[in-house]
Amino acid sequence: MSEQQETQQTANAQQNNKGGEGNAAKGGTQTTYTQEQLDSMVQAREQRASNAALKSYFAQQGMTEEEIT
Repeated sequence: MSEQQETQQTANAQQNNKGGEGNAAKGGTQTTYTQEQLDSMVQAREQRASNAALKSYFAQQGMTEEEIT
């Protein structure tokens, strides 16, 4: 491979890297949350997980959907 070809490949690789960085920088907006909002999200997720586990357990025990709710 000639020196000119190597230089061109290096330039192409650098251009591709810059393009990737530019796309990442243009990505979605960054959202910040307060501690209260984070706590609320965690509690909601824990509640959904708990409900799903209980629902699954009761379904395995043979309860109908109506009985579970």
